[in-house]
Amino acid sequence: MQVCKLQPLEAVGLEYEQLERFWRRLGPETGELALGAAMEDIALMMHEAQMAWQLGDRPALRRCAAGLRGAADRLGMPLLCVVAGDVLTLCDDGDASALAATVARLQRVGERSLCAVWDAQVPVG
Repeated sequence: MQVCKLQPLEAVGLEYEQLERFWRRLGPETGELALGAAMEDIALMMHEAQMAWQLGDRPALRRCAAGLRGAADRLGMPLLCVVAGDVLTLCDDGDASALAATVARLQRVGERSLCAVWDAQVPVG
């Protein structure tokens, strides 16, 4: 028997105008610090969501997903926002298999979204 490990890859896309507005609103120096802090917050919430999932703590997973959805919306990460919303819905739905798959997707999309922001090099002028 041969086992294949699937590694789905999907384009995350960014709303560059929204990301740039976030940055410009605060100015170059403060914007850079705030963007870095927001990205750290997203990374931390993703970690906490994974831990909540592993511990079977759906209320904590729900809180993390809600926080991720808000942070992703502020930074212009539309796919992360959608997937976090899907996790919220599935926390209440009771479908453990769908929730497991969506939490895994949340991790993939979250990591790729953070990389996309890092690579974006938002211009400030």
